[in-house]
Amino acid sequence: MSKDLRQYALFLYSLSNLKQKDKVKTIRELFGYKDNKKGKVYSHSGMLESLECRKLGSNVICVPIEHTIKFSNFFNSKDIKFNIEEVWI
Repeated sequence: MSKDLRQYALFLYSLSNLKQKDKVKTIRELFGYKDNKKGKVYSHSGMLESLECRKLGSNVICVPIEHTIKFSNFFNSKDIKFNIEEVWI
């Protein structure tokens, strides 16, 4: 195994059981958002940016293995169904 490989957790999740307002809130918490008020742009970072994670596709995120518990707790607290796959990248 190469020494420069890192262990990650792939989270495959579904927001289908959430109400629309809860989906938007969850997406904003995960990915962040920008807000335009009176000509100024306010940027709010999400969990992915602050924890060096990546969005790989629709409903798939790649998380460093050390942050797995944070994301598991986040999804569990919002009753979001998810699966975790461990990978080396």
